[in-house]
Amino acid sequence: MILGHDGYNIDIVMCLDATRSMAPIINEVKNNAMTFHEKFVASMEEQDKYVDILRIKVIFFKDYICDSEPMKESRFFELPKESDAFKNFVSSIEPTGGGDTPKNALEAIAKALQSDWTLASGKKRHVVLLFTDAPAHPLGERKDCPGYPTNMPKNLAQLGAWWEGTDQ
Repeated sequence: MILGHDGYNIDIVMCLDATRSMAPIINEVKNNAMTFHEKFVASMEEQDKYVDILRIKVIFFKDYICDSEPMKESRFFELPKESDAFKNFVSSIEPTGGGDTPKNALEAIAKALQSDWTLASGKKRHVVLLFTDAPAHPLGERKDCPGYPTNMPKNLAQLGAWWEGTDQ
């Protein structure tokens, strides 16, 4: 933190399609994992915004009917302190599978919205990023598949309410 400046406490959840077609993006995330904090903080400081705490979480998703591990979720990693653990988690994901074109991106977003966001005092920013090259299955379409997450929104309208923070 820089004296005289109120810093931000920023949580970022990256929802990343981990199917075979996303290999170039996943490899880019892996390659940039160790320098993400430095680049992000430098970009913020160029705008006279200062970061006190940066935490990042990753949710890899695929398709519940086609893939044996359709979703994998990390905890929040505080960067730069936990950069190695963050890199190890990201490095563990191999882009495979995918089956049909739609993926379970909406369930990944719902999981992101249920994250244990920072409650630290000061300016807080909660960010959800989605990286995919495919449309999403309708919410609940794969709810009968093994491993489908519990506590999912019933429909897109409820997911929208979660997004707006009015239904949690």
